[in-house]
Amino acid sequence: MLTGTYQTDLASSQQLVEAEASVAAAANIPYMEVSKRLQYLRNAAPKLTWLATDGLHPGRGLPLLNAFLVYQTRQGALPKPGPLTVTAPIHESGSALAETLRQADAPLPLPNMPGEAHYASGALETFLNASRSPRSSQQFVRGGRLCRRSIPALGRYRNFMIREVLMTDKTAAQLVQEAKSNIENLTPDQVQAEIAAGNVTIVDIRDAPELVAGTIPGAVHASRGMLEFYADPTSPSHKVELNPEGRIILHCASGGRSALAVHTLRCLGYKNVAHLDGGFKAWQAAGKAGGVEHAATENATHAVLRKNRVAD
Repeated sequence: MLTGTYQTDLASSQQLVEAEASVAAAANIPYMEVSKRLQYLRNAAPKLTWLATDGLHPGRGLPLLNAFLVYQTRQGALPKPGPLTVTAPIHESGSALAETLRQADAPLPLPNMPGEAHYASGALETFLNASRSPRSSQQFVRGGRLCRRSIPALGRYRNFMIREVLMTDKTAAQLVQEAKSNIENLTPDQVQAEIAAGNVTIVDIRDAPELVAGTIPGAVHASRGMLEFYADPTSPSHKVELNPEGRIILHCASGGRSALAVHTLRCLGYKNVAHLDGGFKAWQAAGKAGGVEHAATENATHAVLRKNRVAD
């Protein structure tokens, strides 16, 4: 079965669920949607800590949600209220997932995230009451059956996910190295020269919390998790700055995610795309300008947008 991941704003969450459900349906495996449920539960049961303080990593409530979905999908019923222990070693900083994330230059699990969480009977009862409420009954009662409905195809992005994710037996590091051998890898000096010459769009694909480290002045922020939707001119979430006919240079923190993302944009029809090898860390190490003040302003803007979307 495929347990979904999550996005914290409404629009990104909906598109993530559609993409995950499409891949699960194509692979003919059960899909347990998490992101939209998390959106609801953060308001319905705020006493349970759903996200860490950084707003990005999972809190203690998220393993409970995942365990609930696995139980409901396998048993076809809701668990009975009572004390509960959830073992989730995948969240530990030393897990295989952590190593994969490290190789892919993605945010790592928090070092203090336990691999086992204990919940009192009151926590599970709070969760179950929120799950049974009228607003969420359709989402929760259907459980793992969500993937059995007809899921619209997502075009080239869906096919790319199936081909590259479901049918590969390679490591993340191998995928990054293969990508770098087939794309344009630029140094900080080369990127700076293209910025000075004009007619280039720098795209920062790091997650919003990472921007506090600084940004390349003038860069457009388009997080890796939503890049395909931001880049597709037919998508409602398309960013006008991303032009398939224009010159695009991607960057992340260390160059792993951006290398893979170049390949993704090529699948979407982008013809003149490169990435900053070594990412923003290489940019800083080379003594280039990094707008920390701009990054803080952009992070505050993201927070306001998230608040408004939830309010809507």
